[in-house]
Formats: sequence, C-alpha cells, structure tokens
Amino acid sequence: MIDFFKKYYFIISLISIIFMAFFGFYTEGIPFLHPVVIVIFIILFSILVFYIVRKILKLKPIREKGSWEKPRLNAIIFFICSGLTFAVIDILAKIIFSNATGAVKYEIFPGFGLESLFHVDPLLPEHIVVLIFCIWFFLIGPLFYKSHVKIIDTLWIISSAMILFPAIVMTFERLLFGGVHNVLYFEENLGFLCPYCGLKYESYVWCPADIFLSWGLIFVLLLYGISFIMKKKGSSLGSF
Repeated sequence: MIDFFKKYYFIISLISIIFMAFFGFYTEGIPFLHPVVIVIFIILFSILVFYIVRKILKLKPIREKGSWEKPRLNAIIFFICSGLTFAVIDILAKIIFSNATGAVKYEIFPGFGLESLFHVDPLLPEHIVVLIFCIWFFLIGPLFYKSHVKIIDTLWIISSAMILFPAIVMTFERLLFGGVHNVLYFEENLGFLCPYCGLKYESYVWCPADIFLSWGLIFVLLLYGISFIMKKKGSSLGSF
C-alpha cells in the first residue's frame, strides 16, 4: 500500500483536482474565460505536462524532505479530534442560527452577518465523487506522508481535517434533508473569502463548513508548496 501511494498519489490527486475544477466551474456556470479560471487551469495543466515529460524522459524524481510511512496513533487521534471540532462548529451553528433570522439579514460588521437560507441541493452522484476525492487527498495524504517538519505535518493534518469532516457533514446533510442549511452571508469586499463563490456572486449565503472547505484547501496547497521548496533527500510526494 505504501509503495502504491508513493508511486501514484501525486498523479491521481493532480488529475482529480483538474477534473473537479472543470466539473465545478462547468456546473456552476462560471465562464472558463474568466481570468482567474484561466490562471488556475494554466497552473494545473503546466504541472501535469511537466510530470508527463519527466516520466517520458525517465528523469529522476524531484526529491523533497519527507517519507511515506504507516500512520501513527497520535496522528490519527489528532486528525479525528481536529475534524470533529470543525464538524461540531458547523452543526451547532446550523442548529442555533437556522430559521433564527428568517429572510432578514442581521449585519455583524460590514459585508458579513447572519441570514438563514436553506439551499435545496439533494445528494447526487457528483457529491459522492467529491467525497471520495476528499478521502483520497485529505485522509491518505496527511496520515501516510510525513514531511518530517513538525509544524508542516501538524498544519497539514489540521487543514485536511478542516476539509474532510465538513465535507462528510454536508454529504449527510444533503442525504437527510435534501439540501444544506446556510446561516452566514458575505458580500462586498468580503465576497472573495470564498474565491470560488466570489467569481460568480456579488453576495452569497454560506455555512461554516463552506468556509472550512474553501480555506482548508488554500492552506493545504500553501503547505505543499512550502514543503516542496524545502527539498532535501527523501521520498517525494508521489515520486514527482
């Protein structure tokens, strides 16, 4: 299993990210010619082409400080506790604030406040695909791969739990209720707190899980970039 992750984790993750980005922008009606979307796909496809060229030329993998190994018990416990924290925050916020404000907005500070809105969005096959992707990328990666830089490993576990557990919560919410309970609104200059939503809407209503998912992904990408820069002898994240 460790050898499989070592060889294929990176390329499977990269192809999955490209597929999910394309699928997400297409289903949400976000134009592919939007400058931000163009930049995202240029970066993703550049990495893919670079990977393929290196494989064709049989170049040595770019090594970074880290290794694939069996997950340790303390890491598993920390991952579960971190994830449950984010999940509980999301669930409690929905229990407390859902239907508390009705259609009325209660501004907490400019651009942010409370607004109760149920988003009809029943569980569909694509939601299951997204969850499987999250399990692959945000469960296997942080538990099985160690950069051996304690702060990076710790933050990677927290960021990944910040994505996976809210994704699980929203999957079950769609299954049980046929949609998602949103309780927070963002607008004006705070719209790009969700880079994905900010591309399409001037204002939108969110739930805490959406915040965790969006920024958890950004943190994971930043951490991977940092760990990649810190190259030292060791195993690469998927033999890149």
